[in-house]
Amino acid sequence: MVCNMSEIIYKKVLLISLLISILVFSTGCLLDNQDAGSGPGIQGANAKYYTGREGVEATYENLPYRVYYYAGGTEDENSFSFNVKVHNEGTSLARGATFISGYDPNILLIEGQPISKTDNQGSCSIDVTSLGESFSDWGGYLSCAFLNGSAFDFQTNEGAWNLGLNNVGNALTELGIWDTPNWLTDLNLTLTGEDGNGVQGFSFNFDTPNGFDVKMMYHGQFLSALIEKSMPFKSGFGREYLLAADNQYYPNGEMDYIDYHVNIKSWPRALEEYPITLLLTNCYGYATFTSPLVCIDPQPMSERRKVCVPGDISLSTQGAPVAVTKIEQENTLKKAIFTIHIRNVGYGDIIYWGDLNKCSPYAKNQILRSKNKNVVQGFEARIENKVLKCTPSDRKIRLNPNGEGIITCMYDLEYTNVQSAYQTPLIIEFWYGYMETESRNVLFKKVI
Repeated sequence: MVCNMSEIIYKKVLLISLLISILVFSTGCLLDNQDAGSGPGIQGANAKYYTGREGVEATYENLPYRVYYYAGGTEDENSFSFNVKVHNEGTSLARGATFISGYDPNILLIEGQPISKTDNQGSCSIDVTSLGESFSDWGGYLSCAFLNGSAFDFQTNEGAWNLGLNNVGNALTELGIWDTPNWLTDLNLTLTGEDGNGVQGFSFNFDTPNGFDVKMMYHGQFLSALIEKSMPFKSGFGREYLLAADNQYYPNGEMDYIDYHVNIKSWPRALEEYPITLLLTNCYGYATFTSPLVCIDPQPMSERRKVCVPGDISLSTQGAPVAVTKIEQENTLKKAIFTIHIRNVGYGDIIYWGDLNKCSPYAKNQILRSKNKNVVQGFEARIENKVLKCTPSDRKIRLNPNGEGIITCMYDLEYTNVQSAYQTPLIIEFWYGYMETESRNVLFKKVI
């Protein structure tokens, strides 16, 4: 009987050991196949910051639901104030502005927003809509207040055309508008296109002098520098802000309060109550950054045991309203091909960052249209110190109506005679503008 009991215990121990072995083996297989699950793609202790789908959240603070108008009252009696709280909850430096609209300017006057009955101040815009059979048929415009007097060149050859603005930084400095940082002195802008098809690409480049820190480009810092002087939010009555990201240096992200003061300058005749809806529009430039580990296998046909196997990677959110959701990898003997899926996971609209000025309801001749939305302009994919060749080659990604887009990048394999695979970060960052709108109902009541 004792022997039988020992045998039963031995079998139970054996069964438990077998189950543990299967579990460990299965876990090892998952790691080998690069199943990233639903993580943000960031390694280490700082990964906790790269979660969530929020960028900058703007909310009404202290805005009353009911406001009284006193007939015959003083200006102070017929006024009220409120705040807009802006909070950067994501992992990119954010530069943007808030706008208040939806009210009748004959009745309300918001301090700092002297809306006139004629055209308001202009704002910066660069656009070329189409080209005809000759230069005289060119349709479009180049209009930017701080570029008046600067030189540009236009070239066309067998249906293809190119419009370039050279040494923009020097032009701004000479005009006395911006004491340009040395790393922007030789900034060049280029528009390219084809007859009948309009603009096909927008790009910029600049010389990087000694001492330029390429790290400045990441986490929205370089984008913020471009927006600072090229997007005159104030001309469209925008209240500007610059907010630090949620990271190890500024946990929870930077927050600020924007003050608004409103005067009731007249009252609609024969009305005792007057309901309005105030719209709060928040518009800002942002960047998404992630660096998932990918598997580089110079000899994919080798039967050796390897630390990883190239495969698809599924990602969740990266502390930004636009996220990399999936990376598909295909290996050849010479290249690793990455298909990078991005998606709008936030609650607002993606705006081409060069059109952020069109967020203002008051900008002159700057109507926000469908062509300005769902455009991500500017991205970089890098392995080690090598920038990958990607398509679209102009770094302009047009997302579909569901807010989804694809980037394809190729990495030329190095050390092709090595049969051992290894893991390395695939660094990805892309830029965009983002716009969200919140509404609040306010009831105005007349008191005699």
